[in-house]
Amino acid sequence: MVEQRELRVSSMTWEAEGVISLRLTRIESDAPLPAWEPGAHIDVYVGDGTTRQYSLCGDPSDLSAYQVAVLREPDGRGGSAYIHDTLRVGDRLMVTRPKQAFALEDAPFHALVAGGVGVTPIMTFAEHLAREGRPFSMTYGGRSRASMAFCDRLGALGDAVTFLAEDVDGRPGR
Repeated sequence: MVEQRELRVSSMTWEAEGVISLRLTRIESDAPLPAWEPGAHIDVYVGDGTTRQYSLCGDPSDLSAYQVAVLREPDGRGGSAYIHDTLRVGDRLMVTRPKQAFALEDAPFHALVAGGVGVTPIMTFAEHLAREGRPFSMTYGGRSRASMAFCDRLGALGDAVTFLAEDVDGRPGR
């Protein structure tokens, strides 16, 4: 049986055009949430009865909350519509403990590449590598600069991160 816990939506933040992040906290306890490593995800049971997987994109050392980011998918199966259109601060969600299916391998140098909302696990890798002082580069692309989530946060990592917005920089390779 999968271990589940109910968490409260303590904040919702617009990260980019069509992308909202959720901060999920314990309801009745200040005890730390289960630990996780960069690249991990949680299963979120949404109001329409379905389950969606979202990469954790907060700080793994902050076990007071989990953070996930959700792209509003107009042609999706309903999970992102529920989160964007119905879910509000104070509401509760059932989630699983973090699962690790996308771990960062040890290497002398990491070249990270991310596109769109797929930046969430890659961002946690980049921040982890920066904290450890390990060499890396990251290229983050998107259709438009306005749709690229977490640009300010990634910009804080300095020259190691390159942004490629199609509406500003054109399509790569052209």
